[in-house]
Amino acid sequence: RLHDDDEYDDADTCSGPFCSASSRRLATSAASAVALEVSISPSEASAAAASGGNAASTGLAALNAQASELGQISASIFAMKTSPALAAAAGGAVVVKEVQAPAEQDSSSAEEAVGAADVEVPAQVDVAALAVAVSAVNTSSAAPCPVVFGVFVTIGGKASVAFLSAEIASAAWATSLCSATNSGYQGNISLSCSAGTLAADVSGCAQKSCSGSIAVTIGVTTATVALSSTLTSGLTTTKACSAVAAAYSGDYTLMCSLGTLRASTSTCKPGCLASSSINLTVAGNKQMWNPAADMATGGTQQVACSTINAGYTGNIVISCVFSVLSQNPSGCVAKPCPVGLSVSLTLGGTTTSQVLTSEIKSGLTATVGCGVVNSVYTGLIVLTCFFGAVPNYDTSGCLKKCLTTDGITVPMGGSIATIHPLANLQSGSVGYGRSCSELNAGFGGTFSLFCKSGVLSISTSCKELGCDSGTSGVAVSVGSDTASVGTDVALKSGETVQKLCGDV
Repeated sequence: RLHDDDEYDDADTCSGPFCSASSRRLATSAASAVALEVSISPSEASAAAASGGNAASTGLAALNAQASELGQISASIFAMKTSPALAAAAGGAVVVKEVQAPAEQDSSSAEEAVGAADVEVPAQVDVAALAVAVSAVNTSSAAPCPVVFGVFVTIGGKASVAFLSAEIASAAWATSLCSATNSGYQGNISLSCSAGTLAADVSGCAQKSCSGSIAVTIGVTTATVALSSTLTSGLTTTKACSAVAAAYSGDYTLMCSLGTLRASTSTCKPGCLASSSINLTVAGNKQMWNPAADMATGGTQQVACSTINAGYTGNIVISCVFSVLSQNPSGCVAKPCPVGLSVSLTLGGTTTSQVLTSEIKSGLTATVGCGVVNSVYTGLIVLTCFFGAVPNYDTSGCLKKCLTTDGITVPMGGSIATIHPLANLQSGSVGYGRSCSELNAGFGGTFSLFCKSGVLSISTSCKELGCDSGTSGVAVSVGSDTASVGTDVALKSGETVQKLCGDV
């Protein structure tokens, strides 16, 4: 129906050749303003064309054909809400206030319903022309599909309308480039016409493959890398990073996505240039070091520890990891004192040189007999090795002997005697059982000499001797007479006995 906006009333109708229209074709007069209400019913002709002539068919093929046709028309009308094309064609302002889809849809129609994303018509679509073309469609089973017909397609997540480049008859087909919808795809969309209804098949569209070359940059070096063969979209291939930048190791990846070739160099490991440096340290001694040539990451070099600290032997291992030099000095060990090393030793005023007969590790010790250096000593000299040398030694374990020329002065019974060992005594040894008469003839018993580090000491059990009976007497003078007087009883040392003066 056509209504005047100023007098919009159900009772107001118009007369004339343009006041009546079928449910599928409408034309408007040049009225200044009209309100247009359109109701579109499923096409019996479409049902007949799809079901072999049965216009009343409710079979799946007939319902699908009707739903497809209604979907095309509905999409065009939805587009009128935002497109200025219809207003430009009408020569005035057009406001579409409401578009209502059919109240009831069969299951087949619901499955093929056009969503909001599907009706986002590109700006270049002439909606007015499409609407006019749709309204003029011949709905017979032999109806062709005009050049202005289009059908919504989705390729790789991108949607657009695929148009015919020329009219095609019913049951005929045409093609449209897949790249027109998604530039990352190649091949053709197959467009088929059935009773004036256009359908699309995108199964012939495939992702674009990659060929040719690409500029690859690793570090500060850029090189053009060519594919050796065509690379299918979604696939990757790898190449050596060193082919672009010699100081790098690992492989980089070339990947193809919808015809676009890209390079990922994140797996390339940077090396260490000859200009890089590191401060090597061995036991506090430091020295700057540079590699003689560029090092690839993961590479190693060795430097003698002795070049940094003369007291050490072995090698420092220098590693390059992601352009950073690092050192591992665990291979550096303090130099040992080798076999054949001559060591000067002094003991008791005697100096001699001794040659090592076995290696001594730095920080450890070895011993030499004190008697080897000075024969009057016993015990062991301790030698300590520091970084390949013996800077000092310990003679505290050396004990001097007591020689026969050594003596000790011993007072005994009012006299003094000097006693010597009968033989050389080692420190800690004892000379036992010597007679006290050596100290004083008036004493009996024994004594012992002890030697400690060349010093003698004595232990005695000496006692003064007594006077036996019958021994020779002592000369006694009384007046002018002298006589030898003896005792008839044994006397202990210090005891006395009285004799008559007349006995003299």
